[in-house]
Amino acid sequence: MPKLQSKPPVVTITQNPSDLDLVSPKETAKILGTSVGTLAKWRCTKKPPLPYIKVSRTVMYLREDLRQFIASRRVEVRAI
Repeated sequence: MPKLQSKPPVVTITQNPSDLDLVSPKETAKILGTSVGTLAKWRCTKKPPLPYIKVSRTVMYLREDLRQFIASRRVEVRAI
């Protein structure tokens, strides 16, 4: 019996794409205190998992994804 190929999920943007709060790699690097080269390495290795949007050769980041990424790196300190 032939194996059925599953189709990738369809992603629908419900808001106007021009209303998305997109951030360039240069601004993202500044926000995170790293370099544009480090961001490129993270995209290739997928570590750490920082979501990005790529259309053709243009890479952008959603500001909300950056907020969540920063929040996920929070370290709680307890008093002794």
